[in-house]
Amino acid sequence: YDRNYSFRINYNTTLTAVYGESVTPEPVIRISRVYRDPSIYYMTVFAERSVPEEYTVVSHGILMSVNATVKDSQMVVGSASDLPTANVRKVYGNSTENCGTFSLAKSQLLDSTTVTARPFLIYQDAAGKEYIAYGSILRTTNVDA
Repeated sequence: YDRNYSFRINYNTTLTAVYGESVTPEPVIRISRVYRDPSIYYMTVFAERSVPEEYTVVSHGILMSVNATVKDSQMVVGSASDLPTANVRKVYGNSTENCGTFSLAKSQLLDSTTVTARPFLIYQDAAGKEYIAYGSILRTTNVDA
């Protein structure tokens, strides 16, 4: 999303440069990987953000639920001081760097437990106006491939 980009690699991966049409850089956040270890009932969700330098990162994180009935409409941040619902956990990252990663681990997951996760990014423009960007919603179990 940016011509110059720095990042931390949290796992073995292969990177391939893809050249195409020019795009207008805009703040974006997405789930980049899900690591599962069903043998110990454990899952980690990784999110990656890229924010152009004209914006300031206020906060970012991941919303997560293990309630099978959670609705997409409940996977929103709400205000900074409240949880979206009693069924959704909101966890913030510590960094306010414009580009970076964040991960959230969940333990004690049975194979049949549905995990719903969605990354979020709160940022400001130069005038101080605040925005929220979301990544796609992920629904998975600890045995999905």
